[in-house]
Formats: sequence, structure tokens, C-alpha cells
Amino acid sequence: MQPFQHMAPGRKFHVTVAELTHMDFGDHHFDGFAPPEKYHELMKRLGLAFWETTLRRNDPTEAGFRRSLRQEGVGGVLAAEGATGEFQSK
Repeated sequence: MQPFQHMAPGRKFHVTVAELTHMDFGDHHFDGFAPPEKYHELMKRLGLAFWETTLRRNDPTEAGFRRSLRQEGVGGVLAAEGATGEFQSK
């Protein structure tokens, strides 16, 4: 989180999900640890929302990213797994 806080404003998004780390996105760590399978779908949907918003430049704003998160059903997956998350933009 610290690098995000020090970045200049403008099209920056930070999503935090309780119990997950940055390394969990790849499904397996170098030490052989695998995050809970229940988070695989969530990580996939977060990635798709990011691609849709920023890399396709389909409205790279906070509102655009929030819309992509909704369209990908991220909130529903979080709720179904009993997980909590936080979204920040600047």
C-alpha cells in the first residue's frame, strides 16, 4: 500500500482483499503455497475489470473502474466467499 500512497494522482487504483497478497494473483507462490481456491474466481474478475478499464482505455476513471468491477460481479464473489475488500482511487 505504501507505494500507492506516494504515487502522483491520476488514474491510479488500489484494491485490497482481506487475506490475499499481491503474490496470490498468480495462484501459486515460489514456496509452493497456494492461496485458497475460493479466491481464484475473484482474482480473475479483478484482473478482467482492470484490463477493461485501463488497458482497453474503456473509461479509465474511478467511475469506470467501479463500473467494470460491478459488471464482472466482483462484489457478488466477495460476498459469496465471505471476504471483505477495499477500493481506493486517486
